[in-house]
Amino acid sequence: MTSAEDREKEWWNRWWEEDWSWDGLAEKEWQNDLTLQDYWRDEENHLVKGPNGKHYTRAHTPLEWPAGTDLDDVDPPKNQWSEDDLQALADDLAARLENHRGTDDPARFDGTVLPIVPAMPPASQDPDAPLAQQPASLSAVH
Repeated sequence: MTSAEDREKEWWNRWWEEDWSWDGLAEKEWQNDLTLQDYWRDEENHLVKGPNGKHYTRAHTPLEWPAGTDLDDVDPPKNQWSEDDLQALADDLAARLENHRGTDDPARFDGTVLPIVPAMPPASQDPDAPLAQQPASLSAVH
């Protein structure tokens, strides 16, 4: 039987191999002739610079860079973000979820690394209220 640490290491190895970087998203189909990079296009101006010249959406930025990574000229991994940065991500992801509410097109969070769980506003809340006035959660995922 493998330990939780071994399973987590195996999961991360697969995640890195699958390449959830910005360029990697361009290789993953979403719908019709569109890719996951097209789906996350609104994140293009917020890309996080990772090792080896790769960039990541905020949602796809890993918790930490691989061991032995040269940390010169890279942005911090997600486990070093401020609570405000994590909350901004949670708010944006909650808005993304809200945009898919009641549609046949599910939100696509493939390959995302979420130390937070974005909360959708209750369905009974005023749907016309600006999203900035609607709650998003900063609940840690364990």
